[in-house]
Amino acid sequence: MNASIKKKVNGIGLAGKIVSIIMIVCMALACFGLSVATIFFAAIPKDKVTLDVKTDFSVMISKDLFKDQFDKITDEEISKANEEMKKEFDSDGDPIEMELKKTGEGVTASGKTDNYTLSASQLFPICLSGLIRCAAILVIFVFLLRLSDAFRTCDTPFDEGVIKKMMTFAWVLLGGAVLMGLSFTGSISGMGIYSKLGGVSYSVRFTPVLVALIVLFLSSVFRYGAKLQKESDETL
Repeated sequence: MNASIKKKVNGIGLAGKIVSIIMIVCMALACFGLSVATIFFAAIPKDKVTLDVKTDFSVMISKDLFKDQFDKITDEEISKANEEMKKEFDSDGDPIEMELKKTGEGVTASGKTDNYTLSASQLFPICLSGLIRCAAILVIFVFLLRLSDAFRTCDTPFDEGVIKKMMTFAWVLLGGAVLMGLSFTGSISGMGIYSKLGGVSYSVRFTPVLVALIVLFLSSVFRYGAKLQKESDETL
């Protein structure tokens, strides 16, 4: 293989290895923290720990985005929009208050949410879901580290060892995508001992699935390229 191409492939492997190591350290710390939190919320009585959450937000849309239409926006239209939003939030049961205001600089949207109170029985499944996702990401980056290390030291990307690691990484990524789509709801018994998961919801993570399919396709292409290179070497 051309020396410059080999250098680029090895450079990509080195960059991937650095990123993988950083992510592995971060995910390992996250898994440790979530493991402690999961055990903690599973072991305590459900009403002994609560978390109160309240959010205030404000967004300003510059009048430059409206161009010539900004001066045509009337106070009546703003008031009507506020009424429509209030009806929409009330009908959906969303505890959100939001208000639009027209200023000299643009249109400001400000709002707030009601207090959300989460008990230990609600925090446990949240931490468990987060732990599973972080663990899946950790495993993915462990296998990405192995693949990056193979690229860093290979003489050609058509090497059989590189191709095998690409295939393995793709299948691990598919498995990780399945795990990352899981979410749990549950409850904790009055004695503070984990009792059961109340339900499981699932959402498909299209991005990792797509990346995994691309890696599988590339590994197949590389395998075919390795076969052609082997036949060429044998002919020569």
